[in-house]
Amino acid sequence: MCWSSQEPELCLNLQLIIFLETAYQPEKIPQRDMMEPPKFTQPLTDRTTTRGYSTHLFCCVRGFPQPKIIWMKNQMEIREDPKYIAMIEQGVCSLEIRKPSPFDGGIYTCKAVNPLGEASVDCKLDVKEVKERA
Repeated sequence: MCWSSQEPELCLNLQLIIFLETAYQPEKIPQRDMMEPPKFTQPLTDRTTTRGYSTHLFCCVRGFPQPKIIWMKNQMEIREDPKYIAMIEQGVCSLEIRKPSPFDGGIYTCKAVNPLGEASVDCKLDVKEVKERA
């Protein structure tokens, strides 16, 4: 039964509840150093192509911060030459050589540079003449 009363009733089984103040302490996770010098995970491979048929050179690199990629032919940097199209996507570096001639044969190097270091890989490209059929 319930009723309203001016004075509280006493219980025989009195329970005392104590609230303790607690502050949230996040777990301390050590910061991992993600910095890494460039490293090629897939090197360039030697190739032979036919004169006039575009060819691609591929390699894979990783590193943090993201490395700057420099392509070279016979140790000379390839700059703004429309014959070459260099791309990097998700660590896959590619160099397209458009309509190569025998002059375009040689040693190609892909060099990756970031503040922690540098790495390079190279390959040999041979450009063959088309043989005429008799």
